[in-house]
Amino acid sequence: MIFTYVILQIKNYKLALKISRIIIIELNYYHFKKILIPMKKLFISLLISAAFILQGCEKAPEPKDTRIITSSWIGYSPLFYAKEAGWLDELNVSLTTMVSLGEAKRAFQEGNFEAITGTQFEYQRIEQEGQLITPVMLLDRSNGGDMIMSNVDVATLQKTKEKIDVYLEMNSVNSLVLQDFIVNNGLTSLELNLVHNNQLTTTKLMQRTPPTKPVIVATYSPYDFYFEKAGLKTIESTRDHKSLLVIDALYADNRHYQDNPKLYDGLRNIIHRSLDALEKNPEDFYQKVFPYLEDISYETFVEGLGNIEWANKPSDDLLNELEKRSFDTSEVRR
Repeated sequence: MIFTYVILQIKNYKLALKISRIIIIELNYYHFKKILIPMKKLFISLLISAAFILQGCEKAPEPKDTRIITSSWIGYSPLFYAKEAGWLDELNVSLTTMVSLGEAKRAFQEGNFEAITGTQFEYQRIEQEGQLITPVMLLDRSNGGDMIMSNVDVATLQKTKEKIDVYLEMNSVNSLVLQDFIVNNGLTSLELNLVHNNQLTTTKLMQRTPPTKPVIVATYSPYDFYFEKAGLKTIESTRDHKSLLVIDALYADNRHYQDNPKLYDGLRNIIHRSLDALEKNPEDFYQKVFPYLEDISYETFVEGLGNIEWANKPSDDLLNELEKRSFDTSEVRR
């Protein structure tokens, strides 16, 4: 009766049949030898046999996705292209895009992702806040792609006595670009009201209600296009000050990187392939990536590309400069 009950509890017919056959064989063997084996021991042996069958019939667990968090920056477009081309699927990699660098950083630190794109600013902040990450591959260097915009020129800002609203993503490289701008232009005595917003929120605000008093915006491509529509102009960028080094890279959680070296080699190859595709057919590349870049036009896309330098094959000079700034280049040199 016990054996019958066990068999009835197994819903898989074929599996139940296999187990029942084992039970019959065991019972025949038992009566044939006429060995007085206690029922308890026999029952345990039968359960062990059933467990082996169950283990053999179970499906192997599906491999877990490697999740990358990124944001709408033109320098991350090789990843957007790779996603649309299906290349990330081949590596079982998923890509999630956030509006801002700060939001992406927060989502990564909450443990929801294994890898993240960002500047050296986000890299250093994440490590300072207790999480060890590995720079996997450099993506680009900003050469005008990060900028300060305003509805007035620098001379007007230097003369103003009123408090200035400054819009930026405070937990991102925007803070670094703003600080550099303030120091370079002798604006340290300027009274600033820092307004923390993601870029999309600020562009909508400016377009809905164009500012009538002086404002400053720290932003980056492709959002500068939308601020221009609201009457703002670029008054300084990373092209003007080469000492302001802004590098974007792909980073991974240390443990995940160490456990998956082939995966990250595959990601490096995919990024190279994406940039080869951009060089061969920029219009086709644009068609795949523009939804990730706030639907900018092809002309604006090409203009934005002119504001960065690809760094997937970095020079020794660049790597040495990064090392001077406490940026680990051991893996990006591969």
